[in-house]
Amino acid sequence: MIKSLSLEQHVFLTGRVEGKLKDNLYEEAAFVVVPPRFETFSMVALETMSHRKALISFEIDGLRWIPESVALKVQAFDVRALAAAMFKLSLDTSLRNRIGYAGINYIKNQNWFSCLGLIFQNLFLVFF
Repeated sequence: MIKSLSLEQHVFLTGRVEGKLKDNLYEEAAFVVVPPRFETFSMVALETMSHRKALISFEIDGLRWIPESVALKVQAFDVRALAAAMFKLSLDTSLRNRIGYAGINYIKNQNWFSCLGLIFQNLFLVFF
């Protein structure tokens, strides 16, 4: 699909990355999409916020811990809404910046204990 739409210069499928390469990818990204169908806790969402990037996600139980102010959330599994959110953020630098700053301010108030609490809270929501 990427090739058929001539997006090779704009869309990259990297596979697993870590370290400096991961940091560079976050820094180069306009925004990050977290579209899982099942998630108990998203480290990618935390990393996205820590890099002051806007986040888009499905509204699923395992991502309910993410405040509305730090992400564009779309109805679970609605790929058209997901695409619309991506299109919206791709055109609106001001919105991307606002969400990115809200995310980094949110993450600044977190620590290992608060994250652990969020993990247990989400496990409870997902499994019970």
